[in-house]
Amino acid sequence: MAANVALLGLLWAVYAAARDLTADRSGEAMANAARLAELQSAVGVGIEAQVQRAVGATALFVAANLYYLVHFPLT
Repeated sequence: MAANVALLGLLWAVYAAARDLTADRSGEAMANAARLAELQSAVGVGIEAQVQRAVGATALFVAANLYYLVHFPLT
């Protein structure tokens, strides 16, 4: 049990360090995402927004976000 807790602590520290290394690059990430969306539209596969509007499953999106928020600590 102690080894598992230590391993999870180590993994969390590595994860936090990786996030800190990229924290100031969100502008670059958003620019890359915009270019990717443009490319997807250009080749005809940029349908994510339409699918999300068609599904309209707000409760599903809330549940997915909640899962993402708590999955690591619960694991």
